[in-house]
Amino acid sequence: MRARIYGAALAYGYPRADIVIDHGTWGRQIANADPYLHATLKRVAAQLELTQPNDTGLESALRARLRGSLSQGQATPHRMATLLCVSERTLQRRLAEDGRSFTDVL
Repeated sequence: MRARIYGAALAYGYPRADIVIDHGTWGRQIANADPYLHATLKRVAAQLELTQPNDTGLESALRARLRGSLSQGQATPHRMATLLCVSERTLQRRLAEDGRSFTDVL
C-alpha cells in the first residue's frame, strides 16, 4: 500500500521511527503561539487521560486510538496496529520492548 502511495518501495533500516529534536529547539517559543489554547488543550488532554505517568510515545498513540475503537467494538491488536501503520507483530514487539503487552495498555 505504501509503495502505491509513494510510488516506490520503502525500506526501513531502523527498528523505530523517531524524530529527534534537540533540547534548545524543543524549548523555543513559537512566535504566534496562543497560551490560552495551549492551556486549554493541556487541560482537555488531562481530563481525557490520554497519557499515563509512565507511558511511552507508543502507548500514548495506542491509547488515543483505543478510545474511539473501544466504543465500536474494534479494539483488536490487528486494528490498532493498522491505525498505527505498523504490523500487529511490530506493535506487540515494541510494547514488549517497553515491558508491556497490548492487554496491559487496553
